[in-house]
Formats: sequence, C-alpha cells, structure tokens
Amino acid sequence: MLKSARWGGLGAVLSGVIWVILTPLMATIGFCQGVCPSWLDKPLIIRTLGPWLAGQGLLTWASGEALYFAYGRFFFLVYLGIMAGVVGIHIRARRGQSTDFARQPYRLLLGALSIAALGDFFSYGVGVVSEMAWRIGFMVEVLSWLGIVAGSVLYGLALLRARSLPPWMAVLLILGGLLMPVMFLDRGLIMYMPNAQTLPLIVAWTILGLSLMVAERPRSTLAS
Repeated sequence: MLKSARWGGLGAVLSGVIWVILTPLMATIGFCQGVCPSWLDKPLIIRTLGPWLAGQGLLTWASGEALYFAYGRFFFLVYLGIMAGVVGIHIRARRGQSTDFARQPYRLLLGALSIAALGDFFSYGVGVVSEMAWRIGFMVEVLSWLGIVAGSVLYGLALLRARSLPPWMAVLLILGGLLMPVMFLDRGLIMYMPNAQTLPLIVAWTILGLSLMVAERPRSTLAS
C-alpha cells in the first residue's frame, strides 16, 4: 500500500507514458501486422506514427504475431499505474475526514482495475501459448470496464459530496469513466481495443497524477 499520495500521482503519470508508448505500436501491429501497404486509410495514430515506427524497425524485428504479444503484454502496467493513482487520490481525500469515506466506490474502482490488469495480462501474457487464454483474458478485461465506469462515477460523486478535493478533480474522474464507452464509436483516431477505450481514463488520470505530484511536493521544494 502506498504511504504517500505523491507516489500515487507518479504511478498515474507513468500509466499515461506507457499508454502513449504502447498505443501506436499495438494499434499498428493489430491492424496490419506491422507492414501496412498504405498508411492513408488507417486511423490517425497509425498513419501519423506508423511510418516512423516502421523506419526504426520496431514493426518488423519479429513476426507480426510475435510482436502483437511482445508489445501487448506490457499494457497491464497501464491499469496498475491508474490503481496507484486511485490510492494516491484516496490518501489525499481522506485527510481531515472523520471516517473512511467512499469505501465501497473506492473498492469497486480498485477491484475493477485489478481485474482489468489481470485479464489483460492473461490475454497477452498467456494468450501467446493458448488461444483460449487470449479469448478469456480479453473477455474479462472488457467486462471489467463496466466496473471501472461505475467505480469512476460513484467515487467521483463521493469526492464531490465530501468536498475534500477541488471539484474539478472529481468531475475529471467522472468524465474519464463516462467517456470510456463513447470510445467504442471511435472510427478514426485509434480504433484498437483496449487502447481506444482507455484513452479518456488515461487523460483523466495523467492530469490527476500531475496534480497530485505538484500538490504533494516537499515543503523545502516549494520554499525554494
């Protein structure tokens, strides 16, 4: 368990960094096994970054199937980073509270994120040797998004009621959850699961993580 909200903020920011690094690789491999005859008809993130990635040899150093699992198996770290951010936010929000507020929404959000991480790791990590494992892991991850959406909204509402954090932070958390299902309609930006659906969550938690890191800086740093 984290002892400092600042470390939770760092974890949330790192989840955003990992998402940014992995998404163009995973999407390009997923769409055209790393060798795209034409970039122009691909989603924005692929046609923008794909040619550069190809030029660096990052899409052809192994077979397309091998690269699919090689890059994807690290995506579970995105969920773990967000989990650290959730713990960090909760540590900060509980200060001055007489009781452990929002216990159920907090546990729901953390539980759903942990299931998503487990499902994703099972899909990419074990799926490389078992197609059934890939299917089960993927299904578990997608279903866990229901809990993430519900947990984000309920926990954000609890933060608004408690007034222990700036309201914009709670609103950002709620929006991050509510916009996840909207990304199923994405037809031009990423169009690749799970990266497209987790984009709103990543944006929200990267901002929240940065806010935590700034707010939790040591006093000596602020004084200097």
